[in-house]
Amino acid sequence: MTSSQTMFELRKARIDEAEVILRLYHSAMTAPGCTWDESYPNRETIAEDIAAECLYVLQAEGEILGCVSVVPENELDGLDCWQVRENYCEIARVAVDSRSQGRGLSREMLRLLFQQLPQIRSVHILVAEQNQIAQVIYRSLGFQFYGKYQMFGHSYIAAEKLF
Repeated sequence: MTSSQTMFELRKARIDEAEVILRLYHSAMTAPGCTWDESYPNRETIAEDIAAECLYVLQAEGEILGCVSVVPENELDGLDCWQVRENYCEIARVAVDSRSQGRGLSREMLRLLFQQLPQIRSVHILVAEQNQIAQVIYRSLGFQFYGKYQMFGHSYIAAEKLF
């Protein structure tokens, strides 16, 4: 079944879905260029995001296929590259189950997320420099790429989508 034939729902994650989300993160770790490991993201990260009501899941036919967090505390505020510094958000931990990758689900999930954030003027994200697939996806969604930054032990590129 292709993504154009499937009805997707993007909704806030529930605590009873934490183990499914953790398995999804672990599955996504196998993607080329992924900087995650067994210690991040973890159960604590998931619990914090769910408690803050900022973790969204992409679901189709009762199965969680992806997730994304709209981070409440923006770790990227200090970067000097952003064009918009009011009415913006940071997204993080964008993941699609490895069995579902290559079907346009990341684009669909982010498109649905952007519809749920009508007050937002821009979205910020760090993309691992080595994650070429993610860079292609974000560029296709209209993100502009700025400088490179060393953070969390890796090299990242700051990207911003303006609305």
